[in-house]
Amino acid sequence: MESPSVGYAMNDEEVAVSLENFIDGGGSPWDWDVYTLGVSFEDPYLRNIQIRMANLGNQFPPLQKGHYCGPEGIEVIRCYIRELRAKAQNA
Repeated sequence: MESPSVGYAMNDEEVAVSLENFIDGGGSPWDWDVYTLGVSFEDPYLRNIQIRMANLGNQFPPLQKGHYCGPEGIEVIRCYIRELRAKAQNA
């Protein structure tokens, strides 16, 4: 998937892909910054996920240098991926 540009409106599946790419190491090195800082969401659900992701490292500090968050944070991301995919399928 192409990196979203600033102001790009992402849907549930696109957010799930961004989250999945982040934890699996896919996408470009800047995708996470674009997602957490550069994309504006009108959907409050997607906006709340974005805010949570931007602060996940504070809530679940990384155990290893260079990691974004701890294992519990990665599990939070996986839960959101499942929720977003279920929501997208039911839309």
